[in-house]
Amino acid sequence: MLDDWEENLAIITANRTKGDVLVITHLGDCLWKEKNEVAAAHSCYLVAELNIDSYSESARLCLIGADHLKCPRTFASPEAIQRTEVYEYAKVLGNSQYILLSFQPYKLIYAYMLVEVGKVSASLRYCQASIKVLKASGRAPELEVWKQLFSSLEERIRTHQQV
Repeated sequence: MLDDWEENLAIITANRTKGDVLVITHLGDCLWKEKNEVAAAHSCYLVAELNIDSYSESARLCLIGADHLKCPRTFASPEAIQRTEVYEYAKVLGNSQYILLSFQPYKLIYAYMLVEVGKVSASLRYCQASIKVLKASGRAPELEVWKQLFSSLEERIRTHQQV
């Protein structure tokens, strides 16, 4: 079943039944644990519509295509953050109020990454876009924290650009 996972996943999704989310999730778990196929496992999790979770050892999906269990210090790569950003954008297209709260720390990390490689203006625009989305998403305490963190980086970038 694991060697033909794409075909099996297609068959399961084409013939939805009660409990198929558990089957798809189990397929993803097996692909990850037995074959070390993180991207394939994440594909299954996304089809099963599992949530993208905050980092933990029990999380199945933190960043799309990144192995947070095997590489806990390096899994937050620019590519993994960008893949997850595309997913978030697709969800926003379906629901303009959608916000992926567990993804906000990685967006902040990405803004810092941009600064580190000299893309200061891009980081500033990224912070401004993130702040705009967070402001439109309400006033929950956790949203306020992320607004403050992005605003702090934005202010530091602006100060740096004036020097």
